[in-house]
Amino acid sequence: MYQTGIPLVVVDIETAGLKVEHPIIQIAAVVVETGTWVEKETFEVKLQFKVEEAIKEALEVNHFSPEAWKDAVPPGVAIRQFSRLLERHRFASRISKAGKPYQVAVACGYNSSFDSERLFYQARLHNIFLAVDPRFLDVMQLAFWRQLTLKSYKLTSVAEELGISTANAHDALADVRMTIEVLKRLR
Repeated sequence: MYQTGIPLVVVDIETAGLKVEHPIIQIAAVVVETGTWVEKETFEVKLQFKVEEAIKEALEVNHFSPEAWKDAVPPGVAIRQFSRLLERHRFASRISKAGKPYQVAVACGYNSSFDSERLFYQARLHNIFLAVDPRFLDVMQLAFWRQLTLKSYKLTSVAEELGISTANAHDALADVRMTIEVLKRLR
């Protein structure tokens, strides 16, 4: 892990199904300072989507209601807002294929390959660059490495095992904060 004081963007999304093509319906992120875990910035947005393109069970799990999504924004707007958050927290130096240096944010999440794949898919659809290392750190891997003896390594299962509240699970911002607590306990 990076030294203390480095910004880490902890991300979670909620989707209208499990396929990469299913709409993202919520994005949340909390930027924390590594080591101190002080929150530097919070981001949460609900996205517009066509209910008929969603899997009914996914919407139930994610607590979807038309009232809760009444202020939802178009996906391109949401991805652009998320991109701006990442821009503000770039610090990791990289070299482009053309040999030019640039900086990216570093992100993590729980089962982060699920989230990162869908975020980059949406970014490509809307021709938006996400200034983040595509290799999100995965907090679920820490749980595996700690050899917790669980039947399930879902975020809520690991959180419960570690004595962390799972209230409002499957709300992206609640899941981000749960992920931060799991990360702190596993470190």
